[in-house]
Amino acid sequence: PASWTGRRRSPGNVQTAASNVLQQRTSLWEVLENMTGATEDLAANAVVFQAAVSRFRAERDALNRYQAAFTTIETIQQALHTSELIAETINTVNKELKEAGKEAMPTVMGVIAGVAAGVIADPLSGGRAAIKAAGAAIGFIGDQVVMTLKISQQLTEQTKSSLERLQELQQLDTAWAYENQQLIAELKLHIGAVAGLQPAVEMALRAYDQAQRDYYSQVALGERLQVERETFRKRSAALVQGYRTKDLAFRAFRDEALEKYKQLFDLSSRYAYLAANAYDFETGLLNTAGNSAAAAFVDKIVKARSPGVVVAGVPQVGGSTTGDPGLAGALAQLNADWSVAKTRLGFNNPDGYRTTFSLRAENYRILSGAAGDQAWRAVLQAARRDNLMDDPDAARYCLNLGLSAQLSVPGLILEFTTTISPGYNFFGQLLAGGDSTFSETSFATKIRSSGIAFTGYSGMVGPNATTNVVTSIGGTSPQDPYTAYTSATALSATPYVYLIPAGMDSMRSPLGGGSVVRTWAVRDQAIPLPFNIGGGDFATAKTWSSDQSLTEAFSLRQHQAFRAVPDSTVFNSAPSSALGFTNARLVGRSVWNSKWKIIIPGKTLLADPNQGLQVFIDTVKDIKLHFQTYSTAGN
Repeated sequence: PASWTGRRRSPGNVQTAASNVLQQRTSLWEVLENMTGATEDLAANAVVFQAAVSRFRAERDALNRYQAAFTTIETIQQALHTSELIAETINTVNKELKEAGKEAMPTVMGVIAGVAAGVIADPLSGGRAAIKAAGAAIGFIGDQVVMTLKISQQLTEQTKSSLERLQELQQLDTAWAYENQQLIAELKLHIGAVAGLQPAVEMALRAYDQAQRDYYSQVALGERLQVERETFRKRSAALVQGYRTKDLAFRAFRDEALEKYKQLFDLSSRYAYLAANAYDFETGLLNTAGNSAAAAFVDKIVKARSPGVVVAGVPQVGGSTTGDPGLAGALAQLNADWSVAKTRLGFNNPDGYRTTFSLRAENYRILSGAAGDQAWRAVLQAARRDNLMDDPDAARYCLNLGLSAQLSVPGLILEFTTTISPGYNFFGQLLAGGDSTFSETSFATKIRSSGIAFTGYSGMVGPNATTNVVTSIGGTSPQDPYTAYTSATALSATPYVYLIPAGMDSMRSPLGGGSVVRTWAVRDQAIPLPFNIGGGDFATAKTWSSDQSLTEAFSLRQHQAFRAVPDSTVFNSAPSSALGFTNARLVGRSVWNSKWKIIIPGKTLLADPNQGLQVFIDTVKDIKLHFQTYSTAGN
């Protein structure tokens, strides 16, 4: 699970393969990182190489363009200069020829004195013109030679300049060849680095792929193992199912007597265990908590695996103490001890008493008369409940308490504790004048019947001592006139109440001189009907699998309500042989209990339960508890 943080002592093959996959993945990642770095370096170097090539091409193209432009310009300059020189030579020759022409013109001479006036022509002008013309021709030839030399010099200079520019191109090509070799060498180095990492990448990829293959192989192996185990389990389950089917057929068709024997033995074992507990509750002599012998006896009942010897329905003591005497052996011992204990402890001649206790005076210590009426009403008001079913003890122990058309059951719940202790009254108060109690010299004081009396209750008519005496001698006593309907405070003539012991029963153990107090949590359960011939569904749980036999389970018995009387003298008016207006539901229970509850439903007082409760609180002056008991000394 995800929350597990431990470490396996021996890792499995799948875990090892998964770890190897992670390791190879990390190695592959490192190699790919190196390859990525080398590839990035190669790409950067290629960019530098491309930039260098582009730069070289740009410089060379620029020089070529400059060479063509400079050559064109120099040619144009040379042509212009040549034209200039020719023009200058022609101008010089023209000038000299013009001078020769001037010489050819005759010069006019003056009139010689004494001679008649007139013009005389120059006879030497033609010769001078010829000489001038000849000189101009010779000068033109010389100028032409000079012009030719100048033009040749300029062409030489132009050729030199052109050669110098060609030398620059040659130098650029030479430098680029060297630089190109260096760039290519660097590219080869980076390409070699990338190429050198390629085998490592391939090996890492192969190792990672192989690790994945190993992992998948282990997973497939585990899945095949699970499939094999599932097949094995299915086959085993089929075999087991076959055995189970055979066993079921054996159990289904085995003899019904064996089935009843098994079920009846379990039920007998349970009854024997309950009998031991009942013996302990009656005598106090089987305390498993403080007596190892008693604990061993109860264990013998629990561990018994045979019914033992039974003769004419009477259990017999087993002949051996080392074997299993069975349930009959334990029950025979229990019965033998009981046959002595019932007389020795006084169960055959108990002390019988009729005792009436006042809750107002003895439990709550409230004065009688008007001085204590207010405090008594406060006690009753505090005991008032809007719904008795909200009390868990009332809902559990009171029979048909909620069987009403109303949604809630208003009523009173008076809770108190009883005890049998020297120096204290029955309710655990310090013993005072007028208080009643039971003697601690009897190890057990148990209830034969119980009753409730309401002092001051209006509307209820009960028998009196005079009527019983007159009737007992054959006479007839006139009935008291019935006037309850004329009173505004009158209540029902038959109020019903519940008296339930909801705590722990206590008694003194006969052992140790009565100094040991034992307590029991009494679970009052109904024993199932053996055959339930009427088919009554007393309980939903089924404890018997055989058809039409013991279909009912143990169930909790509830307490029915019984009638209260108007005064405690009614209990004493009945003959000693009759129970009178009492209830025998609590027979066998100890009067010493940690929690008693008197529950008075309002619906038995008036049709309007709340009104009936209010009248009850305002009019009833005391509630008296009556017990007819039997006590055994336990000596």
